[in-house]
Amino acid sequence: MSRKFVKLGNIRGMPIDEIVRRVGTPSSISSTADGQLYQWIKARAFFGSYHYAISVDAEGNAIGFTHQFSK
Repeated sequence: MSRKFVKLGNIRGMPIDEIVRRVGTPSSISSTADGQLYQWIKARAFFGSYHYAISVDAEGNAIGFTHQFSK
């Protein structure tokens, strides 16, 4: 999964629909004061865990990553 996110490059201004098309369906979508937070999460005891979170503005464009973790 981390390779897919790395391939995105600079996501600022990228439509979230494009990001979802390229990396897959998020684990959760939450409302925030500025728009929404999209999260992709997988937890495992050893390797293969990841958590990526992207803040999205009201127009549906990425503001940037708020969290990036891959083990």
